[in-house]
Amino acid sequence: MRQLVLIVSLFAQPVLAQSDLPLLYTVTGVAQNDTLNVRESPDAGAPDMGDLQPQDTVEILRLSADGKWGRIETYDAVGWVSMRFMALTPNTTADGTDLPYGLPLHISCSGAAPFWDISITSGSEITIGRDGPTDWEVNSYPILGMSKTLFTSEYLYGFSSPPYTGVLKKEACFNDFTGLNSGWTLALVFQQGLDSRVLSGCCTATLN
Repeated sequence: MRQLVLIVSLFAQPVLAQSDLPLLYTVTGVAQNDTLNVRESPDAGAPDMGDLQPQDTVEILRLSADGKWGRIETYDAVGWVSMRFMALTPNTTADGTDLPYGLPLHISCSGAAPFWDISITSGSEITIGRDGPTDWEVNSYPILGMSKTLFTSEYLYGFSSPPYTGVLKKEACFNDFTGLNSGWTLALVFQQGLDSRVLSGCCTATLN
């Protein structure tokens, strides 16, 4: 019976293409006293670059040619994990009926010159922190509108959160500050009176 349940669960996993990624995955099928190796290359014999704990959630950026390995880049480990032990994290996209094409519910972005970071809660608000005149400033603004591009070849999401407007795009992005790659870019425009600024940065999906 247990073997039948395993077979059914494997077939229940969606068939993903590279264009579907990045998506949040959770470590599964690993004992609580064990860890999942992050390998230097998509090979079980490759050097161990770090470990993930059971139930850790990470963003898979892309798949190996055979689809058996997924690329992750975090502060703790950069490398490849076996997709055999990764399960698509449920309820992390804005449109569950459109999974895995929906916008992640929670996205964290950052950029420099000056340094800033922003968290986006889909359909709700943005929280932005940046270097102010005297200190680090944090402000939150409600999202008044969000839309998805009608073009099927690209994943573009625009939002309005005065005094900010932004466009999220699903594409590879290298963060000079962290030295890590991510799967989303953000173009952010600030407009208030005569003060106008354009910011750009890299983003990753998060649980909250």
